[in-house]
Amino acid sequence: MAVFLAAADESDGAFQRGPFLFGGFVAPTNDWIDWFVPAWEERVLNRHPAIPYLHMVDIRSARWREKNGLTWDDAEHRVDEATRIIGSMGSLMPVRTLMDGRQPRPAPYGSL
Repeated sequence: MAVFLAAADESDGAFQRGPFLFGGFVAPTNDWIDWFVPAWEERVLNRHPAIPYLHMVDIRSARWREKNGLTWDDAEHRVDEATRIIGSMGSLMPVRTLMDGRQPRPAPYGSL
């Protein structure tokens, strides 16, 4: 038996009017705990100035960066480090699913 841990996120808004993407990564639990989390905390979250999380929508927001004391270059460095950490984890596997969130249109009257 194997135990895996996953981290994921979604796209689209609250009303699900378009494609809904849910994706992330899975890896053996010990790899997350022993390797990924310490690197993520040290190189992405806890660098000065520390940030509570890395979410692409937020880190691209000038308002969020200002609130957290990050310059544009600081933010780019965090994204670069996150990419390096993800790329260096050999056991980390991407997972995604895509669903159409639009409401189906009724068929025209009389059509088959």
